[in-house]
Amino acid sequence: MAARVSLEVFADKEVILSGGAINSPQLLLLSGVGDTDELRKHDIPVIQHLPGVGCNLQDHLEIYVQHRCTQPITLYKAQKPFHMVKIGLEWLLRFTGYGATAHLESGGFIRSRPGVPHPDIQFHFLPSQVIDHGRVKSKFEAF
Repeated sequence: MAARVSLEVFADKEVILSGGAINSPQLLLLSGVGDTDELRKHDIPVIQHLPGVGCNLQDHLEIYVQHRCTQPITLYKAQKPFHMVKIGLEWLLRFTGYGATAHLESGGFIRSRPGVPHPDIQFHFLPSQVIDHGRVKSKFEAF
């Protein structure tokens, strides 16, 4: 078991701490920012009563299901440098073309199972292969 370490830090200016969708609210709660009654239950001194902190948290889990496309109808060609320049110029001059859209026009919401009161799954359709959230170039025509 790892030993707990206590560290006290001082700053002359603002400090921004971020731990994502779950750990940022946890950090606020542990710092005394949150619902007074809940903080007192855990013997945390209240700095600011903000009842919404730590509530309604959601994570954005996702999975990519991708298919190779046998026809040149996806955005694969648009991701080549020459085409990117052409697309950028068309948008700058005419506000039209591939640069005028986010290419996320298709999607939907469904319930994952009977009894769920509201849709809890979101679908996106992209006319392109996505690798590492778009940080890696596509390797072939895909959707």
